[in-house]
Amino acid sequence: HFQDKEKLSDKDLVILEKQMKYITDVSTDMKSDFRNLIEEYNRYWSLRNLVTVDESLCPAYLASKIQETHESFLTLVRESLDKSVNVPSLVKYFRQLNDFIEDFKDIDFTSNWYVKSNTSRPGIIEKVDNKIASENGCSYKVIDLEQFIEGYKDGRPPQHHIIHIVSKLLECAMKSLTTTWESDSGQSVAQLDATGELLSAIRSSFIYLKEQPDYRDFEQFSNESVQPFLQVVDRCHILEEFKIRVNVIKESFWYIRKMDEIGITRALELFHQLNHGSVNLNKLKQCYDIYVSKYNEYIGEAKLKSGLDGIKSLVEIMTTNKADYKEIAKWDEVVKTEKLPTLLAGLSAVWSLLVSKDVRSSGKFLKPHCIQVLCIMRLLSLDGSSRGVEHHLAQVLTGQGKSVILGLLSAVLAFT
Repeated sequence: HFQDKEKLSDKDLVILEKQMKYITDVSTDMKSDFRNLIEEYNRYWSLRNLVTVDESLCPAYLASKIQETHESFLTLVRESLDKSVNVPSLVKYFRQLNDFIEDFKDIDFTSNWYVKSNTSRPGIIEKVDNKIASENGCSYKVIDLEQFIEGYKDGRPPQHHIIHIVSKLLECAMKSLTTTWESDSGQSVAQLDATGELLSAIRSSFIYLKEQPDYRDFEQFSNESVQPFLQVVDRCHILEEFKIRVNVIKESFWYIRKMDEIGITRALELFHQLNHGSVNLNKLKQCYDIYVSKYNEYIGEAKLKSGLDGIKSLVEIMTTNKADYKEIAKWDEVVKTEKLPTLLAGLSAVWSLLVSKDVRSSGKFLKPHCIQVLCIMRLLSLDGSSRGVEHHLAQVLTGQGKSVILGLLSAVLAFT
């Protein structure tokens, strides 16, 4: 990795020196630790050599911006090696760090500069052909970097949002590396543990950077990409809770995009097919409409309150009418088609508020999928006309959200 020493920056040399310090500290009877450490060090330098910017293809202004992100990354690595930790902890961290670099090195900053423009500039910017191409707020891709930058005499062209986002995310990682964590581990171990988990979540979000041109508002795009991570680093300093919340953020990028892939109409069609026509679709649709209306109402009211206040007020509303659900055998059509959908909406809103405590900073909320809601309603016989609940089963495949279904169903039954 070091045949051409000219390619090593001052920061690279410092990193190498700090890595060597750990190698000398590994005793000869710790062969597996030594092997794992050398393996991750080798992998690091193989990947590090790919984190570059081709200045022959990139104007000086843009090259300097990209280089700043690379410098921030190297600072993170250098500061990580200042932590005094055992070798297994360092190996685990470098494994997560190297996984991060695998995706970091592939971000094509030069080819993905998108802007909004009120004027056409043929040959310099090109309209992106997507779902908002016909709108006033459509997106343009910069195709002649040199000419585009020269068009701004003050030297301040529009923000390169992907560079901005990556820089902010690296700042988040740096902040977690210096945070004082509540943990059973020593501070240095906890800091590497937290930062490694954070880097793993951040790298998973990089795939969604390609969605920038689909946004009507690039500031919203930046906020959705950065705010959840910034929020959790700023507000959660209990290590184990932090790791759970970071994983929720990681999953939320995928989950939020999947929530609306299948709407209620298609979901009801699938239910009808799978249940061989035994489902009362009209009643289920009626119950679902009440559920959605109340869910949106509860979330809207909770958004006006801070912290746990919104959740507390929701719980108070739901427990006020607890007697209505006391005896399952007496549940009649009014309870099923009006009161239970309202109760389920309240419980879903509480779940959304709890799991979205970091994600909501971007204006988004995780919520149960319509198919999950329909499954609960079907299990509670909300589409039936007889009193009580029928004895039947539901098939929920792997990855389709059994935990949410069982959790909400249990919460409903807790009222009985």
